[in-house]
Amino acid sequence: IYGGEKSPPFPIEGPLPCCSKTGGLLYFVRRKMCSAINKLSKPFLQGFDEPLNLNGLGHMVVHTGAVGLPDVRGEGVGCQGQDGDGLCEYTHGNDSGWDNSTAFRFLPPVTLPDLAAFLVIQMEELGEIAELIGRKSDSLLWKERAEQMLDKMLEKLFRDNRPLAIQTVTGEVTENESLILYLPIVLGGRLPAGVRSYLIEQLKSDRFYTEHGLATESPSSSLYESDGYWRGPIWAPSTMLLADGLWECGEKEFV
Repeated sequence: IYGGEKSPPFPIEGPLPCCSKTGGLLYFVRRKMCSAINKLSKPFLQGFDEPLNLNGLGHMVVHTGAVGLPDVRGEGVGCQGQDGDGLCEYTHGNDSGWDNSTAFRFLPPVTLPDLAAFLVIQMEELGEIAELIGRKSDSLLWKERAEQMLDKMLEKLFRDNRPLAIQTVTGEVTENESLILYLPIVLGGRLPAGVRSYLIEQLKSDRFYTEHGLATESPSSSLYESDGYWRGPIWAPSTMLLADGLWECGEKEFV
């Protein structure tokens, strides 16, 4: 959002020059100056845009230095988070784009596996870009950090193959029936077979799957609302991400 102005304030790179030191894209940018709202930023999804990153416009932007890569040795992507466990957390439901999801029904911050999954993809892509522009040592470090993030996600945010929402401060599990927990399916073949099979089974079952698509809250949940924003209604962005993950897992007929 560009502060209500009619035309965007930046050229090709858009709002990227005003992103935070940790690499986060700002929620709101005012024209002609980097006056912005840093809270309620959304997850890192640029890594999904591989054609833009590695071909055509992205190739030109990277090589001309129009967009700098985050410092792999600094804070940046893969920050330690508030509890120092190596996983990042959401400080507000709006940070995730799933504002009132039942995963956030208790006081945040909340550590969820979807954010870790997005960061794994993001860091892998940063590794590819670093290699493309000749920064081989940085490339290896980004890929190593991606593997570490994946390992931490699986260790802390999955139990018996089931994804969990963890209250960051207390470490307690927030029991919920939100579809957001199943977004790590975007990792496809990177996931262990057991985790992958569990996620696929749940997504294809009537736990979430309806005649119209994947409900953002299980219809069997006591907190389900047919017109409850992220507590039931079907949304295109979440459906696209889940469909992409299911496709990568070989569920092409279902998709």
